[in-house]
Amino acid sequence: MPRSLLLRLAALVLATGPLLTAQEAVTYTFKLAGGPATGGLKNPLGNAGFTFGADLEAAFRLGSGAQLVAGLGWRAFPGDFTVVSSIPFTYAATGVNPTIYESRVRKPEAQGWQLTGLYRSPLPVWTGAYWQAGLRIGSNRLTETDTGTQLVTDGRASTVSGNVLAVNTIAVQRTSTTLSAGAMAGAGYAFGDFTLELNLWT
Repeated sequence: MPRSLLLRLAALVLATGPLLTAQEAVTYTFKLAGGPATGGLKNPLGNAGFTFGADLEAAFRLGSGAQLVAGLGWRAFPGDFTVVSSIPFTYAATGVNPTIYESRVRKPEAQGWQLTGLYRSPLPVWTGAYWQAGLRIGSNRLTETDTGTQLVTDGRASTVSGNVLAVNTIAVQRTSTTLSAGAMAGAGYAFGDFTLELNLWT
């Protein structure tokens, strides 16, 4: 992803695993997550607006029911196909030999690892409810794959027979990796053997 990219995500998290109880010093939870992506994240992903992933989390009990939470997760950011350019049905003479026309489609997608540290505390108004806030560090790799066709002409108009010099296949892939950090905050509610969380992170 671009180094200046700020992730703006709202992730609806379904957590499975043991409930966090006052009797356990350390508890472990496996979470499945998915939700919308907004802001600058959508631009390099072809305006795609969602993400999904999973986390493994360890919660260390403090006093008064509060916890310090460490999590390691993986996120995927599927991108949308974007038409970069297209070859016109007819084209006028340019007088430039060669003249190149392209029909190019781009498919961006990203994935990466996320390390999260949180402070979690119960909400006194609802039993089983809690709030949490902290920091998330991500190492994400963006891949852009271009496919399509390149038409090379001698610069004459498309009505002139035999002006196509070559037809090339476009198959180009670019990758970039960035390390970034952002704030995270959310709330959750435990019921039975499951926990439902709503988190926002940048």
